[in-house]
Amino acid sequence: MTDMGIDSRDFYHEMQARQRSAATGKAPKFGGQKAKVLERDITKAIRNTLAALKIYHWKEHGGLGSFPGVADIIGVHPGNAQHPDWKGRIIAIEVKTATGKLSDAQVLFLNNVRESGGFAIVARSVDDVISALDAGGMFLFSGKA
Repeated sequence: MTDMGIDSRDFYHEMQARQRSAATGKAPKFGGQKAKVLERDITKAIRNTLAALKIYHWKEHGGLGSFPGVADIIGVHPGNAQHPDWKGRIIAIEVKTATGKLSDAQVLFLNNVRESGGFAIVARSVDDVISALDAGGMFLFSGKA
């Protein structure tokens, strides 16, 4: 037990369950209760996937002076053997939980990216990104049966 009364093993197992759930977008059960899938867990899983795909990307942190509605993750597609013409296309990923809603500014931003030839993705799980980028064949298991 830690000073705060939290068993470190329970904390570890809860974090593992959250990371697994971020891949599928489904809330895991932990201690008889559903653990909430957090946007940050989904974001981390997506960024790990983009890194595995060797896609240059960064996390966009909104704040004072930032562009309204800018997506959570911005990247540039490197192209690949299957889609060489995708090289250089922008990738904009707005991360949401299963119940998260897009703001009007986020819808406008994603529409502008899409109309400009980029990938505009609303991702509630890693599988949404893998599917949108046609990258299913890059992974042995994508979480879908």
